[in-house]
Amino acid sequence: MLSALTPFTFAETDLSKRMKAAEDGFTFEGKAIHPGCVRRFNVGLADSEPPIVRSVDVEACVASNENYMEFKTSDRGYVSYEYDIGEGEKGYFAYKYLGTTKEGTLALDTMSNEGGTLVSMTVMLIDFDTGEYSFFDDEGKKKTEKRLIMSCVGQITRGDRDSGTVTLKEGKLILGKSQYRDKDEVIDLDN
Repeated sequence: MLSALTPFTFAETDLSKRMKAAEDGFTFEGKAIHPGCVRRFNVGLADSEPPIVRSVDVEACVASNENYMEFKTSDRGYVSYEYDIGEGEKGYFAYKYLGTTKEGTLALDTMSNEGGTLVSMTVMLIDFDTGEYSFFDDEGKKKTEKRLIMSCVGQITRGDRDSGTVTLKEGKLILGKSQYRDKDEVIDLDN
């Protein structure tokens, strides 16, 4: 016997509005996208890219019990949350929306701590698209709906506690002088 799965649903026009909000300001339903959803793309400094998880269903992730924790926005614009990592220790993950390139790729400056002293900093490059999701209704009939999908399309590792600034200006990511760079580094994200 097939069990009926009832996914979260929204109309096609709502999907277009959600896509625009996500692309224009990295928001979903009027709020910043939960940092736990972005954290899924995180790659530890000891591992190599690309991330194991490269795409996330935004609504399912935001509504997930895994992301029940409150998040906050700092004065510097970082959206962050804390989570248990075991043995009474907390980890945290934060991102700051830097902007969107002409090609529609969003840049996020991220920082994370999984315990200990390492603060891993990475710029994540994000795209939004729609994807189809199939489920079966109460009568066992297959249904398909469109969903808002967030994908990690690239990452630029900054290192442990990179002291340099990071900005996005006219499609160019500018990594400021730091303990890892003798001068500003400019990366053209539109080429």
